[in-house]
Amino acid sequence: MRSRNICPYVFVENVITHGNYRKKGYATACLNYVKSEPRIAL
Repeated sequence: MRSRNICPYVFVENVITHGNYRKKGYATACLNYVKSEPRIAL
């Protein structure tokens, strides 16, 4: 649902990847998923 004709948005902050999983594309894949799948937070 839109409020005051403003487009919905997502704010992602403090994304941290464990050292064993860095440089493998996991965090990028997760962020790309979030950008491509709009959801409503409850």
